[in-house]
Amino acid sequence: MCCGQDEGSEMAKSTQQAAAGPVGQVTAVRYVGPGYLLGVPARDLSVGEWDALSDVQRSAVGWSGIYEVVAAEADLGAPVVAEESGEESGV
Repeated sequence: MCCGQDEGSEMAKSTQQAAAGPVGQVTAVRYVGPGYLLGVPARDLSVGEWDALSDVQRSAVGWSGIYEVVAAEADLGAPVVAEESGEESGV
């Protein structure tokens, strides 16, 4: 970890996950270059290679701009909308 963040910190974990890229199953990681990241091949990555990267490496890929992460959209279901009944609460 960097910047004084504690490895067990929930905030650090949520920040890494949020920066990892699109929500959903990753289907492709395309290298658009130029440049490289240490420990990450400077070429298109297979899904298996993507899965083998650490959270920090995935986050770096997402922020670098030298890779394009393609993900299938996650099915989040239909939105839940509260209905107004027009009745006042008798509290």
